Amino acid sequence: MMVRREAMTGVGMLDPGYFLMWEDADLCFRMKRAGWKVYCVHEAAVAHSEGASRNEGWHSVFRATVAFHKGAYRYYRRHINSRAYDPTHLLVMGGLAARTVGILTARSLNRFTRRASGALRPARPVGGASNEVRR
Repeated sequence: MMVRREAMTGVGMLDPGYFLMWEDADLCFRMKRAGWKVYCVHEAAVAHSEGASRNEGWHSVFRATVAFHKGAYRYYRRHINSRAYDPTHLLVMGGLAARTVGILTARSLNRFTRRASGALRPARPVGGASNEVRR
């Protein structure tokens, strides 16, 4: 992401209230609202390990999934419907919560079925002649 210094001074830095995701969408939305042009250059090539931090273990998957949906709700409240005590907030929260549970359930079942079928094999030692499994 490339941003002019004047734009960052005008709209502010990345919001630390977001964790892991949505901070870029929030910044772009604020920049657009302030009159700055926001471009996406599709020809730009970037090497990115998609999901590397989310695939370290169940705790990481859980934390990233919950953080994504909390960020989505924060973005919704901040930019789409900031009215206090609006009944649609319950609908949005319920939808995001249901999606979170659905994703976590699907990932758990997928991992369970892969483990049951033997697709997930224990890690083998790197370097050395030992036959013990490292975890």
